[in-house]
Amino acid sequence: MAAFDFPNSPSNGDTYSANGIDWIYNGNVWKKDATAGVKGQKGEVGQKGQKGEVGEKGQKGEIGDKGQKGEIGPTGGSGGAGDKGQKGEVGEKGQKGEIGGTGGTGDKGEKGQKGQDGNDATGTKGQKGEAGAAADKGQKGEIGNTGGTGGTGSKGEKGQKGEVGATGSTGAKGQKGEIGAQGVQGNTGSTGSKGQKGEAAAGTNGVVKQVLSSSTNGTQYYRYYQGPIDTGLSVTINCADANNKILIQYDIYCAATTGNSSFGGGRYVASRLLRNNSQIAAGTGGNNESGQTDTGNDQLDCHSFSFLDTPGAGNHTYKVQVRHYLSGSYSNYLVVNRSRSGTYRARSTLTCSEIEI
Repeated sequence: MAAFDFPNSPSNGDTYSANGIDWIYNGNVWKKDATAGVKGQKGEVGQKGQKGEVGEKGQKGEIGDKGQKGEIGPTGGSGGAGDKGQKGEVGEKGQKGEIGGTGGTGDKGEKGQKGQDGNDATGTKGQKGEAGAAADKGQKGEIGNTGGTGGTGSKGEKGQKGEVGATGSTGAKGQKGEIGAQGVQGNTGSTGSKGQKGEAAAGTNGVVKQVLSSSTNGTQYYRYYQGPIDTGLSVTINCADANNKILIQYDIYCAATTGNSSFGGGRYVASRLLRNNSQIAAGTGGNNESGQTDTGNDQLDCHSFSFLDTPGAGNHTYKVQVRHYLSGSYSNYLVVNRSRSGTYRARSTLTCSEIEI
């Protein structure tokens, strides 16, 4: 069926015919002549939107000045969205059927004749005229069908994404900044839990079972006699197991001096360690002692010595002796805990520790 093409600028009373239907313009709208309105044609589908153009390539970023980072080139713009297809035209609404004409008013009944005046008599009143019959109401015209809605045009395709602009060159490395001021010291953390007690070490670093010590500031002063002499340092210790060790440490102050005022070398003084009156921990191949020094300046010297012994189980007595290797002359002196003149004094010690293996 062909589309309706109503004339432009119609005048009141103009007519138009199409598709077997007659229309009359009433000064405002075109109206169908007492028939059902024709359904409007479906609007045409809108054309497909054009493809968006590709965005231009972003420009290359300029090289940054020294110390600053080069700027990043701008990102290429996004391709524009395709135009939206036009909406199909809405079909014209069918005209409303005309309202039927109103029935005419019935004729007014004739007035009754006035009665004649008699003497003291009332004339008879004329009858009321019948009411005219009401005209039938015209039928309501049918409503024309609503024209179909035109289809929505297809959505235009999405434009392609513009290419990413090239990355600008990296600027030169800036100079190293100055060291900032030291921050405020943080609060002291809570004290951690006490750790478990460590296991006893094996071997010679085993458990110390007991420690015994002896010290003396008593002095010894011998002329002519070479020694050895007891120094007064002695400790008796009970070793609980044959495999246990005894660690012996002593510090003894002694000297070999002469009666003249000249100083010279060869004034040797020696110290020795004994267990149960037998010398132990001595050198070999000569004048064998635990320790020896040359006191050529006639001053006190200190012998510090330690030795790890395996004496076996039972009680053991350790002591320290000294001697000199000068000749047997009254001009030669052996001294302990004092200088030959007696001006300078000292204290010597002996310590024995039992180590459980």
